[in-house]
Amino acid sequence: MSEQPTLRGIQASQIIDLWPQIGPLLQRIAIRSEGRTDVVSLVKAIDARDMQLWAAVVEDRIKAIATTELVNYPLKRVGRFVATSGEDIEEWIGYVLAIEAWAKQQGCTGMEAVARKGLERIMKPFGWHSTHSIIEKDF
Repeated sequence: MSEQPTLRGIQASQIIDLWPQIGPLLQRIAIRSEGRTDVVSLVKAIDARDMQLWAAVVEDRIKAIATTELVNYPLKRVGRFVATSGEDIEEWIGYVLAIEAWAKQQGCTGMEAVARKGLERIMKPFGWHSTHSIIEKDF
């Protein structure tokens, strides 16, 4: 029986050492971005701390990653899930609650994600709902 995934924040300085696992996942994010980003831009944003990189890890193996960013609207600050990539999402998606707690510590009053319909279905049990093809949650 496999152990439960753990959530780890990945610093830019760790990406090189973890590249064999993280690189292909970042590439999948870039491919699905419809031209919005590429791997180099993602790594630069993580290095500049404009974006955060999270990893679901099982037995020292990265099963999935998520990227987030903090967004300041005129009347609201939210954490935004930019993209996820990996396998067995049902095993680690519960860590959305830990990322939400981190966002609250950063002064956010909610979270949002531009997501495919499948992610909307998976996030619904965690209190997320779809608006304008964006799923979101207020704290």
